Amino acid sequence: MQAVRHTAASHAVPLRSSVSPNNLPAEASTLVGREQEIAAVTELLTTRRLLTLTGPGGIGKTRLAVRAASELLGQFPAGIWQVDLASVAGPDLVPHAVAAVLDVREEPGRPLVQTLVAWLASGRFLLILDNCEHVVDACAHLAEALLRVCSDGQVLATSREPLRAEGEIVWRVPSLAIPESGGHLPVKALVQVAAVSLFIDRARARRPDFALTPENASAVAEICRWLDGIPLAIELAAARLSALTVDQICARLDNALRLLADGRRAAPRQETMRAVFDWSHALLGEAEQVLFRRLAVFSGSFDLSAVEAVCAGSLEGVDSVDRDDVLPLLAALVDKSLVIPHLTGQVARYRLLEPVRQYAIERLAAGEEIEEVRRRYARHYAQLAEAAEPQLMSGRRPPFMARLADELANVRATLTWALRRAEDGDSDAADLGLRLSGALLWFWHLHGHLAEGRRWVDRALLIGAGASPAARARALSTSGTIAWLLDDYAAAQACLEESATLFQGLDDRRRLPYTLTVLANVAALLGDGSGSSSFDEEARALFREVDDSWGLALANYAGGLRAVFRGDDSEAGVHLERALTLFRELRDAYFVANTLDNLGDIARNRGDDIRAGSLYQGALDLLHGEREPAGVASRLHNLGHVTLRRGDARGAASLFRDALALFHQQSDQRGNAECLIGLAGVFGSLGQSEQAARLFGAAQTLLDEVEGVIWPPNRADYERNLAAVRSQLEDSAFARAWAQGAAMSVVEAIALANSDLLPPPLQQLAVAPTDQLCAEVLLLTARERDVAALVAQGLTNREIAERLVITAGTAALHVKHILAKLGFASRARVAAWAVQHDVAPLSGAPRVD
Repeated sequence: MQAVRHTAASHAVPLRSSVSPNNLPAEASTLVGREQEIAAVTELLTTRRLLTLTGPGGIGKTRLAVRAASELLGQFPAGIWQVDLASVAGPDLVPHAVAAVLDVREEPGRPLVQTLVAWLASGRFLLILDNCEHVVDACAHLAEALLRVCSDGQVLATSREPLRAEGEIVWRVPSLAIPESGGHLPVKALVQVAAVSLFIDRARARRPDFALTPENASAVAEICRWLDGIPLAIELAAARLSALTVDQICARLDNALRLLADGRRAAPRQETMRAVFDWSHALLGEAEQVLFRRLAVFSGSFDLSAVEAVCAGSLEGVDSVDRDDVLPLLAALVDKSLVIPHLTGQVARYRLLEPVRQYAIERLAAGEEIEEVRRRYARHYAQLAEAAEPQLMSGRRPPFMARLADELANVRATLTWALRRAEDGDSDAADLGLRLSGALLWFWHLHGHLAEGRRWVDRALLIGAGASPAARARALSTSGTIAWLLDDYAAAQACLEESATLFQGLDDRRRLPYTLTVLANVAALLGDGSGSSSFDEEARALFREVDDSWGLALANYAGGLRAVFRGDDSEAGVHLERALTLFRELRDAYFVANTLDNLGDIARNRGDDIRAGSLYQGALDLLHGEREPAGVASRLHNLGHVTLRRGDARGAASLFRDALALFHQQSDQRGNAECLIGLAGVFGSLGQSEQAARLFGAAQTLLDEVEGVIWPPNRADYERNLAAVRSQLEDSAFARAWAQGAAMSVVEAIALANSDLLPPPLQQLAVAPTDQLCAEVLLLTARERDVAALVAQGLTNREIAERLVITAGTAALHVKHILAKLGFASRARVAAWAVQHDVAPLSGAPRVD
């Protein structure tokens, strides 16, 4: 063994020969962004005898293996030896490659593997088998033979697929961290992201003066995102800076394989990204190659059922993939690091790294199957959306919303393909585009993507004029409903009336009443009361005829909203209570929450802030439980008004700002305006009158742009807060501030709304509530103060429960706790005490227990 060590070391260029013999190469460039991975692999090497680093080509397996091994120099007295197998032509030559590195010679009549085992048996060594993917079986056999006899030996392998050897631990090398999509990190934060840091380091090798600036930061971030954090791809992109600007590189990423060519001197299989992928592709079996290229049609992630629907079967003139073979073939592609699995949810999902997908698309386009595979892909997602639509109109909504959210990238890609083909006269594609966009109404609405949904469906309607009447009727209904939700009432009316006519011609009595219900809403908003009633009556009759309980609940809910808009709280309450009963029977938590929210509006309009706050909070709790983003913003906004009424300006500001962020994300201009109005009230209550007036002006501009009006339950708060701000300023100062706000962009108005809140002037300060209350009051929780205040009003437990939207038992329990904390024996003592100390509810947002 001593001879092996001496001779091998003399033939290598050791990294640190003074520590222990090795042939590890010195690093030609810095290893960037791999601190956590180095630590993880080093830790595994202290406890595991056979470790395989896997991952796609260019991910940095070799660099990571060498660096991790170098951290352990000194722990392997017999040496650390790297054997590069990339150029090994066949499995029989693997032992010869190892022997060449160790300078071990064959012995006549003895298998070389046995000779290697004998040479290595007496020492503690680490053998790095690098680039094993084309000779995995031979590497597995050698590793097993060595480790079976050499008790102090270890093997570290790098491969695009596991060795599947006894005792092997497989560790998948991840991509470098990339900036979040849609994020706007400042430059100082962006340089800390591993992929960006690598790009900067390699860019400076080409242009020493290169720096990340606010002007080029977004382009650099997009490059790193598009290349999925693959180190080799990022290095090749940075190499292009000798001839291109960052923006030019970014603009050419849709043809990344051509861009990332001839970037550096390296082994032929790593000179370009295409060479890297050619190497991997050549190692696939014929059926694996077929499935691999067909997977290119997917955008983002996908699941097994989608692969089976889109990729299985035969296409005319090309190879087939049997449906039963899809799972083992997909698993093989995962093992070979061409498909990345995501196993965190209930259903496994998969994806191709973007450069890998571009390579697969090239392969798919080179054959005759690409259009048929894409058509299958479009049909699959149209059918998926149509199957999900009735579930979204029920209490079974959450898993179907989650599924569509997972498939959003594929939905967008499908719509893009279908509409592009429709523009070229493909009537089947036009029909698919209308079917898919028309089936997604409730997804767009509940997921907070109304503006995007409207763009897709309106484009599909424009292009697909000759599509089937059924597809067109559904798409028109979707477009009209979204237009109503976005306050475009004229467009809504036109689309909905055409949709209703088509549904009547098709005798579609299940979909027609939904269109009529929205038409009733639009007619009411346009001042046509009789038309609204007529549409509503016809819709309810049809819902009863087809036994659609959810539709009938929706009709009652809509009737309540129309009554709220008219200012008829009594009628609104009747409709909404009916809707609440039906939605509860249907176990539709989302619409239960919406109905509670509207009942909260009625309570707030009547001045019953305790009940309003409880109803709003109950609605918000249900939405959080359902993970439904669309309704959260409105509930937060409404809680903001209740909180401001109770004197908690900062708590109200937090609620309004959270709501504003969500509305802005959803491109909901009226929602933005309502939140700016609420925050104007906050600034006004703190004496920041000019900021308040600017926000009022900005809000009015937003409302004017969408021809929107302030939602009636918010009108009283608006008028009261506006009057307060007017009283704090001279008329000219108020008009000037209003005009400044009216001229602001949405982004500028939001920035103003998020500016610092200052303490109110001394003359506005009142004694803090905690200074007014005795120590006994502070013993009570916020909810117990609510209950104590209602006890003082003479309410029974049942009446308290109704007011706070809790059970009578819970109300009784709160009373019991109050009596115990205060040492009283009767409700009368609690009532007298509450009156004496002027106890009022202090919970800024009471909860539904």
